Amino acid sequence: MRIEIDATSLLLRSAGVKNYTYHWLRHLQATAGAGDSVTAFPFLGELGALNHDGSNIGRAGTLIRIATLLAVNKVQLIDWVAASGDIFHASNQVRKPPKRRALTATVHDLTCWIMPELHTAGNVRADQSFAEQVLKRARGLIAVSENTRQDAIRVLGVKPELIRTIHSGISQMFFDAAPAPKQKPYILFVGTIEPRKNLLTLVRAFDQVLRQTSRRPQLVVAGAEGWLMDEFFAFIKESSISDRLGCGCAGGGGFGAGLVRCDLV
Repeated sequence: MRIEIDATSLLLRSAGVKNYTYHWLRHLQATAGAGDSVTAFPFLGELGALNHDGSNIGRAGTLIRIATLLAVNKVQLIDWVAASGDIFHASNQVRKPPKRRALTATVHDLTCWIMPELHTAGNVRADQSFAEQVLKRARGLIAVSENTRQDAIRVLGVKPELIRTIHSGISQMFFDAAPAPKQKPYILFVGTIEPRKNLLTLVRAFDQVLRQTSRRPQLVVAGAEGWLMDEFFAFIKESSISDRLGCGCAGGGGFGAGLVRCDLV
């Protein structure tokens, strides 16, 4: 069987979807059986190291592939541009998916329908197009959680027998992690700093914990700058806990270049 996976997220600045696509694709390629092939669209060969802040390949190669994506999104050319195969697994970056192959996709969440106010207008349009052009035509779908599966059935009218829950895996790098030295207790949040992550509720809850106990754990928020990130910092600045917050770019310490780390004590 020949499977092609839309890996255009690897050319962009992305977090969760990119992480999912990268590790899933590499694992499928490593475990493909005799006579099976797993390739990455558009024309991605060696994936290189995972880079959340930018493309996984060089600038010139990235520009050529993004131009290819823009072209196939304008005109129904993907059946000729993409590699030949039996199955095409699409993402919401592809507006005009192949018509000559079985179509599949992964549904990560339905928040653009359930909570559109927490997304940019561009995100909402992209997911609506994804539903119309891909999800309604797909021969099979993956949901990353049972809650997402039920949302897809309820909100989009996906037939229950066409969508299956397959939870996201864990990168191999975490299986060999060494025990860390004992340190001060902390609560860690890792994710893009944007409204739909509900960080304001987390900070309010943490503030209540500090008021009700003599223990002094840290709240560590680590993530890339996201949409309306300034609202998060404005809330912190105006709250009673502003004097207990320290923020800055965390280029080291395992957080990665370009990420923001905030410590609340």
